[in-house]
Amino acid sequence: MFSHFFGHYLLEKKHVSAHQLREVLALQDSVRVKIGILAIDAGFMTAAQVETVHRLQTSFDMRFGEIAVNKGYLTEDQVTDLLSQQSKRHLLVSQALADKGIMTFEAI
Repeated sequence: MFSHFFGHYLLEKKHVSAHQLREVLALQDSVRVKIGILAIDAGFMTAAQVETVHRLQTSFDMRFGEIAVNKGYLTEDQVTDLLSQQSKRHLLVSQALADKGIMTFEAI
């Protein structure tokens, strides 16, 4: 429900087109939410920290949680909690916007 309200807000403010919004809303029902989005949503990490971890993942063969713990962004318990949440939640509009290259995490 929040996804639709947020999406329409972005549409109203002309941050996305109607086509992009439809595409994102369709995508969110089919994909699991990423741990970085959950970490931002929980207030555990900032968008900049998530982006840093994503950049490091391109250089190192490590999972998001491993890098975040090594950098001191998350604790092991927080990673466990986020992984538990991840299995229960579908893609958020914010993740879909970032995945599609429509907006960055910072802009969202």
